[in-house]
Amino acid sequence: MSTRVERVGEALTPVLVSLLTVIIYIDTHALHPILAHYSRKLGATVLMAGVIVAAYSVFEDVFEFAFGYLMDKFGHKKIFLLGGLVGDGLAMILYAISGSPLMLLGTRFFHGFSGSVAGPGIMSLTAEIPHPLAKLGARMGLYGTSLILASIIGWVLGGFIGEKLGYSFLFYLLAFILFVGAALSLLIQEPEPLFAELEPSQKEVSVQDALKRGLRLLKNRGIMIACFGIFAHMITMGAMTTLLPLRFDEIGLSPFHVGMTLAAYGVAALIFQIPMGFFSEKFGRYPTIFLGLIIVSSSMFFLSSVRTFPAFLTVGAIYGAGYSFLFPTFSSMVIENSALEERATASSLFHIMFTEGVVVGAFIFSWVAQYAGYSSGLKASAFVPFLFLIILILRRRFRIEN
Repeated sequence: MSTRVERVGEALTPVLVSLLTVIIYIDTHALHPILAHYSRKLGATVLMAGVIVAAYSVFEDVFEFAFGYLMDKFGHKKIFLLGGLVGDGLAMILYAISGSPLMLLGTRFFHGFSGSVAGPGIMSLTAEIPHPLAKLGARMGLYGTSLILASIIGWVLGGFIGEKLGYSFLFYLLAFILFVGAALSLLIQEPEPLFAELEPSQKEVSVQDALKRGLRLLKNRGIMIACFGIFAHMITMGAMTTLLPLRFDEIGLSPFHVGMTLAAYGVAALIFQIPMGFFSEKFGRYPTIFLGLIIVSSSMFFLSSVRTFPAFLTVGAIYGAGYSFLFPTFSSMVIENSALEERATASSLFHIMFTEGVVVGAFIFSWVAQYAGYSSGLKASAFVPFLFLIILILRRRFRIEN
């Protein structure tokens, strides 16, 4: 009986991993439309509401590297994912019963802690399990597609159900989805840990060893390019999500138009992820990165200039296509430049830079917009991926000439 279950689990594992990628990220995106309002409803000041919204990302990044390191040391990533999904489900229940801003802030810290297993666990599993998609770029494209799908479903759930049926109903529904995901994670058949092949010194778990591993990975050229490349891109995302609603309000467009522009970005990113993964395999990582950075930089420049809704939809879709060039390529570079026994650690570094790019972009270009206007803030963010592109070209030229 157990052998039959294992065979079924092995056959279903690629589907389960993609499904769990969606489930494990739905909750965070479902909270985006409602969390600030929910905080205010519980009595938080505007500043406190901002702290509550930001607390998840900060706490997640604090623990993400540690969990990635532990996954590589002990293996059994699905056990970590099980714990993370159960923790996320419990966090949703805590959101529902929170009665004060301080309790909500504590819930955000707990949610960030449990959510920190998601990135390193699910990304490294996507690369390691037997999969119908043999090419790494295509796999990472599928992973990116699942992330985008999670954001779209989460935004719809949070906006619609939160408004129509209430916040408590939304929290309990998300808890149910996460607990179902926890049960499904037990069916995953992952490769056995590498304990037998490791030297005793490699099995040691310590803060010093973790820091050495992190520094060693960041010294790897491919991983460094991938981490700083996704950071440069996500800076523009932070600027867009912060300033675009304000820019729309300035020219007389409504929140509906903001949602539709973000949806255009999401749909384009969803459609092009896997094809661009294949593109990077066929034509190479660097040509794909160059094209993606040019598209993203140009899109942000035009977002600051156009004034009609159809133009915003078009540019939003082009921006989503640019993201599709970059995400599967950068994530593939992280996997192929890290050893099997350190992939979760490398994935955690990638996801930390992914998240912090949004935070840095929102902060810096909000500050620019405060003094120079919303359009100038968006335009200034376009120079970040362009600058990274120039640095990348100069580095490659220097290496060729030397």
